[in-house]
Amino acid sequence: MFLCFLNRLSHQEELRDLDFILFQKDDGDITGFYSSKITNNKPERFEHDNIPGVGSAKKQFYSLFEKNKLMLAIDARAILRKNPAANLD
Repeated sequence: MFLCFLNRLSHQEELRDLDFILFQKDDGDITGFYSSKITNNKPERFEHDNIPGVGSAKKQFYSLFEKNKLMLAIDARAILRKNPAANLD
């Protein structure tokens, strides 16, 4: 399963300092890719739930829900399709 979330941000906002995608394997291990200002926004691979300089990708992922108003991108697309001027904030 692949979930994509929408959170409209300018490129200068702190939340954009790290972008990542994670995958949980059948054995529970977490791997994925991340990019940041440190990597010049070039995707780098991470393994064993550890994003270098950040720590646990899983904890980082769940912290997004505590601090931000996230919406599934497919839901945002449906709303904007019906009303292009909709406020998703």
